[in-house]
Amino acid sequence: MLEIIAWTILVLFLLLGLIGILLPVMPGILLILAGVVLHKILLPGYLSGWTLGVVGLGVLATLGLDLLGSLAGAKWGGASKQGMVGLGVGSIVGIFFAPAGLILGPLIGVFIGEILVASRSVAEGAKAGVGATLGVAVSTLLKFLLGLILVMWVVCDLIFF
Repeated sequence: MLEIIAWTILVLFLLLGLIGILLPVMPGILLILAGVVLHKILLPGYLSGWTLGVVGLGVLATLGLDLLGSLAGAKWGGASKQGMVGLGVGSIVGIFFAPAGLILGPLIGVFIGEILVASRSVAEGAKAGVGATLGVAVSTLLKFLLGLILVMWVVCDLIFF
């Protein structure tokens, strides 16, 4: 019975994790990690410690992708230093208004930073905001690809090792 529970948790968490990367309502990559950790605890003989470490590093990488994607997108959109600060504030505030806030927070933060603090035009603020939003979209795609790689790593560990 324990084996059935462990395998169900692993498969369910891996699938929900991939979905959660695309839908900001669920903590996607953390679900993948939780599934691997729970499976390792319940059935210690199946997944290697390497897999645990690789998935843990993958979680850290996705955190960096989120931040870098937004920053790179805003910079590409021509954001000033004030706009970048607005991006950070908007991202933090957006967390509390998930799921829409995770996308709109950086956009609004950059826009407000550009318009109110940097005294730039509405067009420049909008361009920087769109850049930040595109950065979030690209980083989400990269996180999904990384999530697929992590799931494939787990599957390969189970099959070959």
